[in-house]
Amino acid sequence: MPCGLLGTDLYQFAMMQAYLRAGMTGPAAFEMFVRRLPSGRNFLVAAGLEQCLDFLESLSATPAELEWLKANGGFDDAVLNYLATLRFTGEVEALPEGTVFFADEPMIRVTAPLPVAQLVETRLINILHFQTVIASKAARVRLAAGSRLLVDFGYRRAHGAEAGLLAARAAYLAGFDGTATVEAGRSFGIPLYGTMAHSFIQAHDNEEQAFLDFARTRPDRLVLLVDTYDTERGALKAAEVARRLANEGITLHGVRLDSGDLGAHAHAVRAILDAQGLGHVTVFASGGLDEAEIARLCAEGAPIDGFGVGTSLTTSSDAPALDCAYKLQEYAGLARRKTSEGKSTWPGRKQVFRTSEDGAFFRDDLGLADEPLPGHPLLRRVMAGGRRLAAPPGLGASRDHARDQLARLPDAVKRLDASAAYPVVPSAGLRRLAAQVDRRLAAALTPAAEARWEHFPHGADIGIRGIGPSLESALEQAALALTAAITDPAGIVQAEEADFSCRGADTDALLYQWLNALIYEMAVGRRLFSRFEVMVEGECLRGRAWGEALDVARHQPAVEPKGATYTELAVHRVGSAWTAQCVVDV
Repeated sequence: MPCGLLGTDLYQFAMMQAYLRAGMTGPAAFEMFVRRLPSGRNFLVAAGLEQCLDFLESLSATPAELEWLKANGGFDDAVLNYLATLRFTGEVEALPEGTVFFADEPMIRVTAPLPVAQLVETRLINILHFQTVIASKAARVRLAAGSRLLVDFGYRRAHGAEAGLLAARAAYLAGFDGTATVEAGRSFGIPLYGTMAHSFIQAHDNEEQAFLDFARTRPDRLVLLVDTYDTERGALKAAEVARRLANEGITLHGVRLDSGDLGAHAHAVRAILDAQGLGHVTVFASGGLDEAEIARLCAEGAPIDGFGVGTSLTTSSDAPALDCAYKLQEYAGLARRKTSEGKSTWPGRKQVFRTSEDGAFFRDDLGLADEPLPGHPLLRRVMAGGRRLAAPPGLGASRDHARDQLARLPDAVKRLDASAAYPVVPSAGLRRLAAQVDRRLAAALTPAAEARWEHFPHGADIGIRGIGPSLESALEQAALALTAAITDPAGIVQAEEADFSCRGADTDALLYQWLNALIYEMAVGRRLFSRFEVMVEGECLRGRAWGEALDVARHQPAVEPKGATYTELAVHRVGSAWTAQCVVDV
């Protein structure tokens, strides 16, 4: 069944109507990523990009679709008129198909007018999610099977015709050698493999005649199914038939096992074939196989030359879905992020920078798209102005890329269990942007909480207090209050910057460590600071300060701070405002 404009969620059209009424048609950047890897997975393999680009290039509304929306959707003329001339004119940056990737790393970024970038969400997820699930499963099967032949047998158990066809494509991309799905051969040029069903044997009065009838009809790369009745007896009959066929110029290429203890049967059948002088005949196994069973058979030395994998492949039965999302990262020139519990996102347009050591992948840095970070950038610009920038690389090239990617994975990450975590490190620039967005959101959500600092008396020492709409803002204001106890912050030129990192078991401890880190730098580095940025994640605080070298004549310091103390140390939230305070020994 073709998937047109209506192959989407209702709320995409509902949001489009609201965007148009509000005049919100500026450029927006959305990114699709996976929040966390499924249980038992150490990596994923990107697949489906070519079908996504096909979809975007052909995006339009038919008169019938518009008529249905008008009659049944309750949408106004503004939406219908917008859809009538709809074309995708945006840009796409994406991971090349076959690229190994990990949680939080964007697979694709779509930049287009907000209503359009939003509208395409559902179908893009539908395409990328499914093929990535299957390619990732297929890659695990390939790692388990080593160099043995792998054939996709899963069309009949796939969840629909499109799923079966695209599963064959994704599996081939990730390392399978071929498929039994004929349409995949026609559509994608994937090599086709096939033998016979047990019913073919059953339809004959005897097994030997079934073998002969099939062989004389389909002599090329002949494979006989030998386990319809008795596996070892079937292998002996196949050997007898092979000798008769040899006189007719037909060579038996292999036998297939599809039931029982495949390891034990493979040993027995291999022995029979070898004893009959048929050492060239391969043993191919199928029947409920997955990567774990294939790994077990290979580890036990089962003499099996190839495997047919069906249900577990095309349904990815152990991990059939990814926790993926397509989220707004930028609109109207401002970075955006979601902060929902358990579903927060990193803001802005991002890039993945991959570093290798001795040819193997070592770590990924998740940074801003324009951030100068070491490593090889993974996302590539593939579409501009709604059109591809180059011809598709072809399935063969993507398959070669996937093979190279899998070969370069660290050995621990290749394992079938989830015992190895590949490092994906958010960059300093990304963390700073997230902190900035959080402050902007906090200010918008709690406008009554004004960011400010103040001093309060405490004997010969001085009390400093920072107040702000967020924890980070309050810590920044406390630092500014510290500077103001020494000199006027307005007189400090922001010519140099310094980075700080500290840890604390709670927010009180973080304030204490933060202020003492600043005081130490002031004393040892002889510097003063007048602007601060803070980001807090759990027990970790990362800060940045801007200032200049101390000039006693110009700055005229009033006091010399010795250290923050635990006296009146408190960080708390009251209503919409955070307060961070303590007494500083001067």
